[in-house]
Amino acid sequence: MGQRLGDEARGDIGTDLAAKAAPDGHTLVALGNTASANEVLIPHRGYVLLRDLTAVAPISIANNALAVHPSVPTATLPEFLALLKREPGRWNYAHSGTGTPYHLAGEMLKAMAGVDMVAVSFRGSNEARTALLGGQVPVMFDGIPTIAPQIAAGRVRGLATTGAQRDPALPELPAVAEVLPGFEYPIWIGLMMPAATPPAIVARLHAAVTAIVDAPAGRAAIRRMGAEPMVMTLPDYDAYLRRDGASLAKLLHDANIRPD
Repeated sequence: MGQRLGDEARGDIGTDLAAKAAPDGHTLVALGNTASANEVLIPHRGYVLLRDLTAVAPISIANNALAVHPSVPTATLPEFLALLKREPGRWNYAHSGTGTPYHLAGEMLKAMAGVDMVAVSFRGSNEARTALLGGQVPVMFDGIPTIAPQIAAGRVRGLATTGAQRDPALPELPAVAEVLPGFEYPIWIGLMMPAATPPAIVARLHAAVTAIVDAPAGRAAIRRMGAEPMVMTLPDYDAYLRRDGASLAKLLHDANIRPD
């Protein structure tokens, strides 16, 4: 594209700056599931995601794994769900903050299985994972690249992964959807830019990003990070964002989840 890239701000501050930037094609923001969840959790933040920003291109999608400490007396997902039904509210699960994928994957499991676990929030996934490994909080949904070595070493027990199908990195584990049809909670990352950006600029950027993501080198780089390339047409990506936002809004509302 002949342009230099810079990293000016991150998180909700960066998204707010992008939403209010000049629509000249020079401002992009990378975001994911948490941005959709924050539409509900932080409603008065100065912008509305799908009003003030427009879809540009998806980049990657990755599954999580459900892992338990060896002290949990279950070896399979059906056994674990049966345990939760027998002992509602006894078992805690660790997560990296309200509205994060590791949190909401747990809430989706609770809702779809009709079980109860207590969510315990930590300041980031490293703290949550430390509590899982130490057995202080014996259940966690975690990223596959970080939890797979712990599963292999026997420090935790893997029960399932969160994609629609089994994950190639942990093919021995079932997808949750094999037990709870329709369950799917990946982590996605994609690009957006100011909503008033001319459609021709958006289309040009979509084509350029898609070409990079879909190229052999791009696919290989994304897979090295434990994710899969996410390639969609521009209308399909826009529709995906809207479905994701609506699904998370319903989940948050039904679970009565509030900010920390």
